[in-house]
Amino acid sequence: MKLIRLNPKRLDEIARSIDKFLKTGPGAVPLFGGYCVLSYRPGWLQKKMRAGFRLVSGPETIVDLMPDSEIGYCQRVQQVLAKSVLGIFNKKKGWAGAGLAVEPLARAILAKAQRPVGIGVPAQQEIEEINMELDSQLEFGIVAQGGSGPTVVDFSRRPVVVDRRGKLGILDLENLLGETVRLGPEVVFSVVFVCTGNSCRSPVASGLLKKMFENDRVFVYSAGTDVPEGAPATGCARQVAEEFGVDLGLHRAQSLTPGMVHNADLVLVMEKYHRERVVEMVPDAAGKTRLLCDRPIEDPIGRPLEFYRRIAAEINHCLERVAGNIRTRLGQN
Repeated sequence: MKLIRLNPKRLDEIARSIDKFLKTGPGAVPLFGGYCVLSYRPGWLQKKMRAGFRLVSGPETIVDLMPDSEIGYCQRVQQVLAKSVLGIFNKKKGWAGAGLAVEPLARAILAKAQRPVGIGVPAQQEIEEINMELDSQLEFGIVAQGGSGPTVVDFSRRPVVVDRRGKLGILDLENLLGETVRLGPEVVFSVVFVCTGNSCRSPVASGLLKKMFENDRVFVYSAGTDVPEGAPATGCARQVAEEFGVDLGLHRAQSLTPGMVHNADLVLVMEKYHRERVVEMVPDAAGKTRLLCDRPIEDPIGRPLEFYRRIAAEINHCLERVAGNIRTRLGQN
């Protein structure tokens, strides 16, 4: 396997090399937010991994792939595909889906290619691991910083279905489409609750939502913006949680990190200050970071038990709406 270091100033030369190598065998190339496997042999790709995607040039191709859809919807789909997304469509001319060549490297590859370029999505995100996944059949790899990989969206159904989580977040996808999406059977929805000390509000909220989705594909955790690391939940928080059937005895406070924010599909905060801290930490998280309730949830630290009970009841009431939205995404409503 030949390794080529990505140089933005030499994209035409690199694209010419990719075309040359693709005539011999597949290669791992950093596209759509992470490594993808390119090949001139779609049949081989379909046997080896999630495949059937084709690199396409522009909006006219999207309309062709969705001939029965209204033009406004096609335009919204085009906006989505301009992100790090591979789209599944009704099978046409042997290809089940497409990726829009928006990135400079993708455009250069398409310009130099001698035939249709097929795209596969590997399970791994390191070139060596991808090569092992493909039984050492990679002919070449373009060395660059990897990522989470492309989001795969099935546009052949409506509401659309997220078939694979990736760089474009689920809520960002919904904002672009203007509608709620569904999650495929292998996709987990993750929620992080954020408060200040991670000893009262966010652990209670996390525990309550976990209880609502005990056997479902929902991953829930909590963190704080200004945390005494390793501290347990307060005694009052543990008591009111127990009254809702939630055990916080093992909870230990932890600080919010950029990785937690990146990995979450939804970030729910108690006050505007928390949202500001989240967005300051990860600016791209603005679209998925929201107040849990319409008004701030007051910090009960140092307050009497009855105040904790009122806050817990308020959190639980707001979570019913959150849970309803999640169930819609899971196809349970």
